[in-house]
Amino acid sequence: MVETLWLRLLAKGTIQEAAIEDLLLLPESDPKRRMALGLLVSWRINIGLADQVDVEERQILMALSQTYLEWEKQTKREGLKQGSELATRSAIESLMRVKFGEVDAVLEGLVPRLMALNSDDCMRLLLECSKDELIGELRIEN
Repeated sequence: MVETLWLRLLAKGTIQEAAIEDLLLLPESDPKRRMALGLLVSWRINIGLADQVDVEERQILMALSQTYLEWEKQTKREGLKQGSELATRSAIESLMRVKFGEVDAVLEGLVPRLMALNSDDCMRLLLECSKDELIGELRIEN
């Protein structure tokens, strides 16, 4: 039924409601899900801004409310994840500046690999290793 999802989302009534439910069942990593949620949220907002909403539009608003809530939840999760990643990157680069004086291109190249480690291993490497040892440990070439 995923093949017809886009068409069913444009339908009306129970067909559209079922399509919205099917959309929400898709994995969060599915790009179609993400794109459709964004479009449906925009649609919901536009309908909600209308001065007069008829019965059919009210039904659509109700059906789209769940997509809005899901989109909002997913957006918050992504924002928290990005914030966490930025904080981790900032902490690693800050520690590198304190320990090595500057973050040159070689050290900058280590940051993603350090971020991929668990925090204990990352901190152990940063605190215990010299720059050359750190490069060797992460197998980065100068």
